[in-house]
Amino acid sequence: MNLKILTLMLSLLLTSCLETEEIKPKFPGTYTTGAIREMWQMCSVAYQRMRTPQHIYYPICDCSVNTMREHFSSDILQHIDNATSLEIATLIRLNCNNYRIN
Repeated sequence: MNLKILTLMLSLLLTSCLETEEIKPKFPGTYTTGAIREMWQMCSVAYQRMRTPQHIYYPICDCSVNTMREHFSSDILQHIDNATSLEIATLIRLNCNNYRIN
């Protein structure tokens, strides 16, 4: 019994000494979950009004939100002007147009 405990303790000690690699997140964590959901919902409602099928707009909205998260911090949502809005729309179109093809 003591040998099992000693073996377990030794194995825990050895595994805790191994080097770990830092995992870099894909997106900076500046957006709250609520903000991400709101952006996705706004995109979704726009496509629903155009009677776009779900299998078309789901990946487009996913891509749009991911593009926002990848290129802009959440501060952009507080003060957005027309020029910035046009820049965002252009970037989303360039990144997400491939999802429009069935």
